[in-house]
Amino acid sequence: MSDIKQQPDISTFQQADTMQAVVKTSRGLGHVTVKEMPRPEAGPGEILVRVRAAGICGSDLHIYDDAIKSPIRTPVIMGHEFSGEVVEVSDDVDDFAPGDRVCVETTSTCCDECVYCKDGRYNLCSTRHNHGYWDNGCFAEYMKASTLRAYHLPPHISYEEGALCEPLACAVHAVTELTPIREGELVAILGPGPIGLLTQLVVQAEGGDVIMISTPRSAPRLKMAEKLGAAFTFEIGKDNVVEAVNDITQGLGVDTVFECAGSQQAVDLGFDLVKRGGRFMLEGLFGRPIDMDFDKVVFKEIIVSGALGHKRSTWETAIQYLADRRVNVADLVTQRLPLAQWKKGFDLTRGIEGRENIKVMFTP
Repeated sequence: MSDIKQQPDISTFQQADTMQAVVKTSRGLGHVTVKEMPRPEAGPGEILVRVRAAGICGSDLHIYDDAIKSPIRTPVIMGHEFSGEVVEVSDDVDDFAPGDRVCVETTSTCCDECVYCKDGRYNLCSTRHNHGYWDNGCFAEYMKASTLRAYHLPPHISYEEGALCEPLACAVHAVTELTPIREGELVAILGPGPIGLLTQLVVQAEGGDVIMISTPRSAPRLKMAEKLGAAFTFEIGKDNVVEAVNDITQGLGVDTVFECAGSQQAVDLGFDLVKRGGRFMLEGLFGRPIDMDFDKVVFKEIIVSGALGHKRSTWETAIQYLADRRVNVADLVTQRLPLAQWKKGFDLTRGIEGRENIKVMFTP
């Protein structure tokens, strides 16, 4: 460890050689367990972070199910939404020091040479790999990361808010960079899960009004959408959503739809809700092929697009949103669990124990 600068009394940093981690041990359904893993060390250009808060993402469930198109390499420590405290830095690192509070991007490596990387759109790099998928992630006591993908947290942003920077950056990318919202626009968001609610916060911060729509299974989460300022909330099956939206818009339809549920039913409804010449943004992951009525796209001249992850510009904006309190994400954290209860955390995120939970956090 001669190439590592160490400060011995940072927090409760332990000198043990191993750590507890949630590991996807092999491909296929399941194959996830808590086990002892070697504690990593910061290599050139890297920092070692003690994980303070780590959020469960829907894609973590897809990795558990082995139903995701992103490259996965096992065994791998899962998790990619987190913040923590720097405990080690490499000798060649000057912009971070032990004791710094940080959050880190999902991207672990990319080629830095393709047209997308050179344009700053490394989220589209065909050789991009992610923490928690290909390289070890944050469902552990410690995680190492490149300083190219790390960000300082302002002192008044909590670790839990810092862990939510990752999904918030996804919402910022979809809304501010790919589907800019104009003041006073009416937006329908399908799916009041974490991404849907964060998208709501960003849309509202940009001056839009939100109609939040849920399936019956996710209806308990509509209360959170209302608390966060949604103009209207509807439940599919209970409410005649198309008729209600037509009444609100005098038959015109909404300016933009954000599909955040990863649901065939939501896609079908979204095409009925969006106005002629409107926009349809896909943020949710389906985990399987679905049907889309592209005749509606043609006859209504709908602009349909997708949003993949995030990049540096969206992280910088997301952190600034939190620093300026333009968005308040603290209420989204509804459960806190130790790593040993990872299975309960996954079940809560799936809604097996009720859909009132929004974001489940591990606190290693």
